[in-house]
Amino acid sequence: MSSAVYLSISQLSAELEQTRETVRKRLADAGVKATGERKGYPLYRLRDAVRALLTSADADPSKLDPFRRKAHWQAQAAELRLDVDKGELVRVADVEEVYAATMKPIALALDTLPDILERDAGLSAPQVSRAERALDATREQLVGVLQKELGRVRQGR
Repeated sequence: MSSAVYLSISQLSAELEQTRETVRKRLADAGVKATGERKGYPLYRLRDAVRALLTSADADPSKLDPFRRKAHWQAQAAELRLDVDKGELVRVADVEEVYAATMKPIALALDTLPDILERDAGLSAPQVSRAERALDATREQLVGVLQKELGRVRQGR
């Protein structure tokens, strides 16, 4: 016993919230044929129709005609600009500038701390050397964390 569902273009349009013209065109583009008729209207198997509508040429912009491909990429660019304007997307250059501005005083403090400890705290040369090793380890740990997090972000996680 077949449990297949058959719908007309109007029913597909209503269920998928797409215009009838869009549904009709995508079915034709995918080569989906009507499998029957009800009250004079062609019926399409839901499974075949959904596959065609979800894997249409619009899913792969390189398969669009030049006019639609241009429209697709213009829409993508407009979306990105809107995300930037809303503050939901930050330009790489801006992030790099913030990181540089943040890391500069930290690096300066790590570089000058041994001199301050020697001059102002009166630490001996071996004590200053020990502090320098600890600061170098801290600096390496900080760089490692930054690299790890940058890699994680670049992988989209």
